[in-house]
Amino acid sequence: FGSFASKTAPGAASVPTDVAGTATSDTTATLTLTDTNAGGASYRWQLAPVSTGIFVDAGGATNPSSAGVTSFAATGLTAATEYEVQARGESGGGNSAYAAVQAKVAQGAPPATTETK
Repeated sequence: FGSFASKTAPGAASVPTDVAGTATSDTTATLTLTDTNAGGASYRWQLAPVSTGIFVDAGGATNPSSAGVTSFAATGLTAATEYEVQARGESGGGNSAYAAVQAKVAQGAPPATTETK
């Protein structure tokens, strides 16, 4: 019998820190965090309207983000809505818990409507 090299999976991802969000328009926001995994984990981003507290994956180009990416452009948000932001690290060795809600993103007011009589 030949010898076999032992391969171990990398450790589970660590919980990210400094999760934050900034509205960039009435329906988009930039979400950011501090990488606690030395670039070795991707991050899953979630938003919840404050009114419901129900978190869902943030809409955008790539969620989870690529390994080491610490910002995310969230799209499809509702105007005049305040959101809570959370994120977790994901790696082949396992996912971290979600970071405690550390940020809220307030979207701008909906556009004014005019009535014609």
